[in-house]
Formats: sequence, structure tokens, C-alpha cells
Amino acid sequence: MVLQTERLVLRRWLPGDEISVAPIYAKPEVMRCIPGGTWDAERTARIVACMRELDEEQGYGFYPLALKDGGTLIGHAGLGHLEGGSEVEVAYVLDEPYWGRGLATEAARAILAHGLGVLGLPRIVAVAFPENPRSIAVMVRCGMRSCGLARHFGREVVKYETAPTGSAAR
Repeated sequence: MVLQTERLVLRRWLPGDEISVAPIYAKPEVMRCIPGGTWDAERTARIVACMRELDEEQGYGFYPLALKDGGTLIGHAGLGHLEGGSEVEVAYVLDEPYWGRGLATEAARAILAHGLGVLGLPRIVAVAFPENPRSIAVMVRCGMRSCGLARHFGREVVKYETAPTGSAAR
């Protein structure tokens, strides 16, 4: 296990997890605001393999997000380099039935606290397409502050960052 919250567990990817999460990433509504859109099973397997490698190489990454009660995989969340650059971003993808329950905020807060505290990262960013108010609301609820508009993934995005005092992990 990497992190746990009141209702969630973020753990390392296990063999077969890519099969469990593939139906989530194949949903157009879930992936509507994810660069590149939906993933088929093959792409999911490749991306999960990349997420495993990131964790091994840098000591953090994106992890499967499971409900503590029952272990159901509901997406992923974690930290990674924004578009291969030097900025570290917090990101999350949750299956649609779990939206609106505060789970993304719960996961993001734990990830931010871990990144700023345990990992000692000085700053963490988050980006979202302007048409994704749910993701933007998560950033705000986590205490992140707006950096304005930026260009990532070939599009204009809103960008947020942790406050200099690390208050994002409130």
C-alpha cells in the first residue's frame, strides 16, 4: 500500500489490474476531459505498465485507486511529471459512479500531503480543461491556488499550484 485515506487505498499496480480498470478508461464520459480520450484494453495495458515503471524509477507515480471497503478499483490517482517536463502534477481519474462523493478530493489531499511532506516536493501543480468544473473544484477544495491559463496537451488549460506554505494539504 502506498497511501490510505478514510475510504480509499492507493496501492501499487498488480498483475491483472489493467484488466479491471480497462472498462473505466473505455468510457467516453470518464475520459471526456483526459488528453487523448478513451483507451482500449491494449492502450490501458501499456499505460498501466508505464505507471508501474514511473513508480520504480522515481519513487512515486500514479496508482490504482481502490475503495477501502471491498477493494473495488475505481480509477487511478497520483503524481507525475506534467507532460514530461519538470513540474510535478497531481492527477486523478475516477469512474463515473463514484463522482460527487468527495473521493477525488480525498485522494488528492492525501497525495498532496504525501508529495509535499514525505517526498519533500516544493510545489505541485494540477491542470484541467476549462470545461471540467469538477476537477477544478477538487483543486480548489484542496487549497490549491490558480496560476491562470496555460498551454498543455495542445490545448488551453487552467492551472493550479500548491501554496508556497504547503497549505494545499489541509
